[in-house]
Amino acid sequence: AIDLSASLDGEPIEDAAATDLLLETGSGSFIEGIDEQLIGKKAGDIVAFDGPLPAGFGDRAGEQVTFRVLVKEVKEKRLPDLTDEWVSDVTEFETVEEMRSDLEQRMTEVKRAGSMAQLRNGILEQLLDEMELEIPEGIIGAEMDTILHRFAHELEGQGISLGDYLQVTGQNQEAFVDDLRSRADRNVRTDILLNSIAKAEGIEVSEEEVAEVVDSLARQAGREPEEFRAELGEQENAVRGDILRRKALEMLVNAVVPIDQNGSRIVLIAEETKDDDQPAEETE
Repeated sequence: AIDLSASLDGEPIEDAAATDLLLETGSGSFIEGIDEQLIGKKAGDIVAFDGPLPAGFGDRAGEQVTFRVLVKEVKEKRLPDLTDEWVSDVTEFETVEEMRSDLEQRMTEVKRAGSMAQLRNGILEQLLDEMELEIPEGIIGAEMDTILHRFAHELEGQGISLGDYLQVTGQNQEAFVDDLRSRADRNVRTDILLNSIAKAEGIEVSEEEVAEVVDSLARQAGREPEEFRAELGEQENAVRGDILRRKALEMLVNAVVPIDQNGSRIVLIAEETKDDDQPAEETE
């Protein structure tokens, strides 16, 4: 526990004073630089240092002031021993080994998913850079409207207006529109690229694949699949298009041979491994 006060040019800042404040050193929170000042200190020590007022001080946030800290009490956090008994009491596992095995598996899956996402993005970026295509302004504008409507709807769900978002993030309208245009251009080019690949390779989408995705969307929305699908109407074509482009991208992923900086092949294992006996090297 600490007592905290702050002053500027010798004048105390009332809103920056606190008594019996609990602070976990090393957490990286609260006041910038306070952790470094308090590490190793004992009860009764007094520390003074200069630093910025935190974000909670509104217009004064970032203003350089002098902080004074009195260390009143020091406690050490002690974690329980990692034993089978503790694991059985507080987790779904019975033993430490079971928990570690599950964590290792989850971490491996996350790493593999990240590697596959990195590969997909790399393929798209390279192919998009090679595209020489002039997109009509009307198509870009329509995609910008779609992106803006979706984003504004997400903000509305959080009780935030677009104007408030721009103010909080420090963006001006011009920069926001430029970013919107860039994203719209990339989206349109990506759709054209993947649709062309799907057509050239004869990729199709089955009714079963559409039904599976619609059922999943219905579950997420807490709706009955039949009712949800009926309300989709023509938007079901958008779902079909998304599936088609995803299949086209997966075909590209399966066709490329990723290599590292030294030119050595990297074999990535997706969730559905095609060859369990194939050695694999995971990307970092």
